[in-house]
Amino acid sequence: MIELKKYEIKEIKLTYKMASLNPKYKDNDNLIIQILADEYNVSTDRIKKIIYRNNEKGTIGSKLRALRKKRHLTQQEVSNAIGISSSTLGGWELNKSFPRRKNLEKLLEFYGITVEEFKRQP
Repeated sequence: MIELKKYEIKEIKLTYKMASLNPKYKDNDNLIIQILADEYNVSTDRIKKIIYRNNEKGTIGSKLRALRKKRHLTQQEVSNAIGISSSTLGGWELNKSFPRRKNLEKLLEFYGITVEEFKRQP
């Protein structure tokens, strides 16, 4: 595996953030991730880890799981409500995969919070 330098990791995060604001890439995080992976000659999984995992407590999956548990809901109940499989939701909660922006927004709307509020959660 190619080891990235600190400045490259910062570049990846900044580039992702800027690209996700571009209407050309709206709802297409996977394309941004693929482009970054090709550019830096690393796997898409490595890019996802850089983008989505700031620290172990701050992962998307643990935040999603905490939201669900706080409301005393099962994965099946949540997945039925937003129209996905429970195994998909389980994968997100375990950080094995990541929801597309559209699905994340549906999920957060179900929980009654905005993307900005979700990002600020510890």
